[in-house]
Amino acid sequence: MIPADKRIERLTQVARMYYEQNMNQSEIARALGVSRPLVSVLLSEARECGIVTITINNVESAQELLAKRLESRFGLRRAEVVPDAKSAEDTNNLVAARVYELCFLGEDRPGRVDVTVGVLFTPEQLAQMSAEEIQAALDEKLYHDDYEWNKKARVKFDGKGRMAKNLHQLLFWCPKCGGELCMASEGDRIYCKHCGNGASLNEYYDLLPEEGSVIPETPRVWFDMQREHVKARVAQPGFELRERVKLGTLPEEGFLKDQATSEITGEGELRLDREGLHYEGTKDGAPFAFTIPSRQLPTYGMCTDVSRFYTFVDGEFCEFYPERESAELWMLATEELHRLNGGQWQDFPWKSAE
Repeated sequence: MIPADKRIERLTQVARMYYEQNMNQSEIARALGVSRPLVSVLLSEARECGIVTITINNVESAQELLAKRLESRFGLRRAEVVPDAKSAEDTNNLVAARVYELCFLGEDRPGRVDVTVGVLFTPEQLAQMSAEEIQAALDEKLYHDDYEWNKKARVKFDGKGRMAKNLHQLLFWCPKCGGELCMASEGDRIYCKHCGNGASLNEYYDLLPEEGSVIPETPRVWFDMQREHVKARVAQPGFELRERVKLGTLPEEGFLKDQATSEITGEGELRLDREGLHYEGTKDGAPFAFTIPSRQLPTYGMCTDVSRFYTFVDGEFCEFYPERESAELWMLATEELHRLNGGQWQDFPWKSAE
């Protein structure tokens, strides 16, 4: 039997080799002429008898501190910072992993995320560029067409038989009969409830037209055609868009639950015309009305399922829940009306099909 003092000496020796000299268990075993399982037993014993203590200090990392500074400086709800890696490829992988973790982990949304990281401007370049040149460079670099990209990449998406889920909320106009808010989507299929014009989506998100149907090449081309339709409608004399809506606002106290973005506090009629956006109805049990001139309203914010949209009225968050599935129609009409009336973003270079 090894004397207690010798045992303590051996435990200390093994612990120093492992924790201070960064030797692994196999290296320690060879150095001492013992088996690797014995080294594992000795390390466990060193922790149990107090020779080794492990303390985790709750100290914020540099990434966490920088994220908090970004949130404070720019009024962000949340900022995420990943550490710099040894290569651009490794950095890309870190960013992609974090994006996946934040956006997709725990949800049934299989797919692939590609992230490109690089330097767009150096300080010297920025000093020589105008605001317009910077904006143009950002527009060019940030523009991306997933549908055109996947014509070459051919990445499959496992939509589990629901590839077209909610697609009719985005593509509400029928390119065959010209009807608005007449599209429906079920499973992998999108179709017009008026004329039957339809298509299915395959695992590459290709649109496969049904016999006799008139379907654009990609959803983006369809969306561009839809915008042109709305643009022509907005340009007509006497243009007007009306909708019964429920009004959502943020609670003065407490938190929203079940992924809600607002709580219903009123209802009324929303109207868009050449003058701007008008609401007449109620809020918190009292009459409530407002008007936002179109020049001051370039677009809306929108929830991810395209079922409702929001803006700010005198600094207060106001979200609209339309009776019809018309959120995207309201957004396009507002954007085109803003540009038609000389809004400050009227010359934004919307990308169209080449």
